[in-house]
Parts: sequence; structure tokens; C-alpha cells
Amino acid sequence: MALILVLWMGVVGWAAESTGHAPVIAVAQGPAILSVWNRDLVTFRRSIGWNSPAQRAAQAIRRFADLPEDALGEPITLVEANHDGERGLAVQVGGRFLFGLAREDADAEAGQTLEALGAEVVHRVNDVFAARRDQGNLRVLVAALALSLTATLGLVVALLALAAVVRRLQARIDHQTFHRLPPAFGLDLKPLAVGAVRRAIHLPVLAFGIVAGFIWLTFVLDRFPYTRPWATTLGEGCTALLVSAVQGTVAALPGLAVVVAILIATRLAIRTLGLGLEQIEERRISVVWMLPETARATRRIASVLIWLFALTVAYPYLPGSSSDAFKGISVFAGLMLTFGSTGLVNQVMSGLVVVYSRSMGLGDLVKIGEVEGRVTDLGFLATRVRTVRDEEISIPNAVLVGGNLINYSRFNPEQGMLLATTVTIGYDAPWRQVHALLELAARRTPGLRQDPAPEVVQKALDDFYVRYEVRVRMVAPDNRSAVLSALLGQIQDVFNEHGVRILSPHFQDQPAKPMLAPPARLAGAVL
Repeated sequence: MALILVLWMGVVGWAAESTGHAPVIAVAQGPAILSVWNRDLVTFRRSIGWNSPAQRAAQAIRRFADLPEDALGEPITLVEANHDGERGLAVQVGGRFLFGLAREDADAEAGQTLEALGAEVVHRVNDVFAARRDQGNLRVLVAALALSLTATLGLVVALLALAAVVRRLQARIDHQTFHRLPPAFGLDLKPLAVGAVRRAIHLPVLAFGIVAGFIWLTFVLDRFPYTRPWATTLGEGCTALLVSAVQGTVAALPGLAVVVAILIATRLAIRTLGLGLEQIEERRISVVWMLPETARATRRIASVLIWLFALTVAYPYLPGSSSDAFKGISVFAGLMLTFGSTGLVNQVMSGLVVVYSRSMGLGDLVKIGEVEGRVTDLGFLATRVRTVRDEEISIPNAVLVGGNLINYSRFNPEQGMLLATTVTIGYDAPWRQVHALLELAARRTPGLRQDPAPEVVQKALDDFYVRYEVRVRMVAPDNRSAVLSALLGQIQDVFNEHGVRILSPHFQDQPAKPMLAPPARLAGAVL
């Protein structure tokens, strides 16, 4: 398809030039390039008479288009010309005037003279006429088409062979190369290794395809006279690009070396600092200026600050850091961070308040709102708590700072952790008896300390009952839920044994007989 397009463009270019339908150059001020058949002949830099450089180029193109076929073989000459007393040159073919050259058309910065410009222009016009003669030669077109088809067939065969080799290599990689690759850290490394090797194969294959396609396109364009300048331009552009890339890479090597050195030094500093703070966190060493509870958060903060400082130092040495594109990306990233970090900064600052206030630590048994469990992680953004139902709940740090936190793990080890529960008993039960029953239930409950002794207080005199609270001390805080459940069960058993009703459900009318569980069912008989 590309070959057909190239041939069609060559034929169309010949038809346009031979029939006089040449492209029109827009009239504009300033220098204008005279381009005929994809070839630049000369740059007009001054006006002659009423004709601007662009008008001079347009008139010359029309004269080229009006040339008969037999004029293509006639000699091209330079004739002395004079306009308004200024010396110039006239380019003619077989006595036909094509265009004129003024002294100002020569490249003064390069030291070019009018005579040198004229000789160069004659050579270029000869090249245009030779290309037009070749384009009309059937033998030349057939040879160009045959060579292009051969090159296309060679490219297709090479790509198909390369695709077959790639498929065979991938099959060997999938079934043999990493068949016995052992897992590491609980991860199956086979998919990662296979993906990495596949990418390592695809990169050179892609590079080969691009280079082969470029060579094919340059070769095909160079076979046809009309498109031959495109091949030259394409080759020069690719060469300039490669040279620029190599020069840029070589120029960037010192800066990249500095960046690598900064990264290595930063990594070493963070590793050294982390080892010291990790020993403080694990209580291997003790320092007066840092507590073990805050060592983990300090390590994270210090790592972030060190990386930010390293990035600031390494930024000027990054390749392209001074370019406008790099600066634009930096400004865009800064704006995104500014507009999107309001909530993030709030969470991070709240996390710092939680950590450095030492309100809780890893492994503490806490109650945050309706969530009760053990703290498994103290992060910058959220705190994770694992409940007794083995559910992990993530709580934003801003919620912790703005709400109430109960830490059951912070207690006096000599007295034990406090455990309290409330019960409501009717006014018909003597309060001294209720106190004694609650104390009896506490003494029967395993896991509670008897020294200090259980304490019972009256919390309120409500409309239907008196509210009592029993306060006890646990031996170990790890099984708080289980001990509380056992205490509530003992309270029910003791009050049923002694005929005292628990009036937590409201009664509209006084029942005819006490609402008690039968003694036979107090031992937990199955219904």
C-alpha cells in the first residue's frame, strides 16, 4: 500500500508539472524559497521592482510549468542582467528566461557570492530536469517498481521470520526456562520473570522493526525521481536525530552520575537511620530524646524528609530539567498536589498528633466510638484496629483526633485493668442485698482480681428501677470480652438464685409473680 502511494505521488507530481498545474506560493513579505519538484532551488531574499520574493517564486514556478518537453534536454545558462543599475544574473534554458538572481539573494552570512550562487542554482536546475526526464522514462519506473517490490517482499519475509523466532522463544520461556523457579517471600516469581524476559525480547524486536521499516521506506522513496528528495530529507533528519540523541546522552552522563550518587547516598542514610530507630522501637537501646512508641513514626517522617531533600538536590542534574516541558510538568504536578492534598495533609497531621501524643500504641486494646479491638497499625493516614470478631477496621486519623478514645491497655499493673457493667434492679429489692449479690457474682467470675475487692455504686434512681454499677479489676486485659460475658452470666445466675428481678425490660403492669428463671435451668440445661 505504501509502495502504491509512493508511485502514485510520483506520477501525480509529473502530471502537475507537465500540465502547468503547479502549486501556488502565497504572497508574503520576507524571504521565499523557490521549490520545484520537491527540490529547493534558491531562496529569494529581496524584491525586484514590484515583485516581492514570494511573487518572484510564484512567477518562476509558472515558467517551469510552461516549459515544453523538449526544453528539458536543452542547456541551462547564466546571463548577465541589470535592473535599476544593479548587477544580477538571469537563469535561462534554451534561451527561455526562468528567473533572475540578485546580489542580495546570495547568503551573505556564509560569504556566498553571486557567481557561486548562480553555479549552484544551475546544478540544481539540471537535477530537476534530469529527474523529470527519468520520471517519464518507462524503463526507469519499471526498474524502480521492481526494486521496491523486492524490498517490500524482503521486509515482509524478515518480519515473518522474526515473528516466528519470537513465538518460539516465548514458548520456551513459558514451558522450560522458569518451570522450576522457586517462590520467594511467599510470591510466585514465575509470572514476573516471564513478563520481564518477554519485555526484554520485545524491545530489540520493536527496535529492529522500526529500523527495518525506516530503511525500507528510505530505499523505496529513493527509487523514484519525484520522491528522491524525501528520502534524502528523511535520512538527514534521522541522522541528525541520532546525532542529537547521542550528544544529549553523552552530555547527560555527568549529571546522571551525580543523580545516581545522590540516590545511593540517600538510600544509605535512610538505611542507617532506620536501623538506629528500629532498635529504639524494639527497645534494644534507650535514649532520652525519643520514646519507643514514637520511633516508628519518626522513621517514616525522616525518610520522607530525606527523600524530598535528595530530590531537591538532584533536580538540577536531571536531563532536561531546564527545558520548558520539564518545567511545565513540574508546575502541573505542583498544582495537582496543592489542590488535592488538603484532606491528605489533614490526615497526616492528625496521624502525627495521635502518634506523638502517645494516646495509644501498637497492640493496645482500645475503643473508638463503637469500634473495640486491638491496634494493628498506626499509619500517617489511618489507624487499623482488629476487633474480637477478627474484623480489621480502618479509622481515619482525623476521626481519632475529633472523637473519644478509650485505651483499656493503659492501667496500673498493680491493681489490674478496670472492668465495669451496669444492672437495673427494682425498688422492691433492698439495695444492700443488691450490693451483696453483685459482689458475689464478681467473686464467682474467673479472671477477676479480688484485691482490690469489687466495688458497687448506685448510679441513678430512675422511674422504674435503681441503676447499679459493679466495678472489678481484671487479672489480664487480653480476654476482656470473655471476662465481661462471664461476669454478666454470673450476675443473672446469682439474682435468679436469690429471687431478685432484673428490671432492664420495662414493665407496664406489675406481673402477678416474680419473673425469674426456674432453678432447674440455672445450670445451663438445654431446652
